[in-house]
Amino acid sequence: MADSPPKSIALAIAPKITSFLSICGSSTIIFKIMRNQKSRRDTLPRIMLGMSICDVLVATWFFASTWPIPKGTISSFGDGITQTVFGAIGTDLS
Repeated sequence: MADSPPKSIALAIAPKITSFLSICGSSTIIFKIMRNQKSRRDTLPRIMLGMSICDVLVATWFFASTWPIPKGTISSFGDGITQTVFGAIGTDLS
């Protein structure tokens, strides 16, 4: 998959950039809906609120996706503890 160090660095950084942007956008939607009393009662904003909350959770997971990779791998982070934690969370979410 990643046969060179620059390529593996790009593969490690790309999910962080896109997930950060997704978290920012979904958080904005959440705050706008929660601020307006009327929109909390309407159906469409409530659906958008639920979707945005789910998106923040998934984007957070993608942001941390490279952390549980073993330290011996080029441009990765993680150790046995983070691998265990992320493995347990990933198993429960799927």
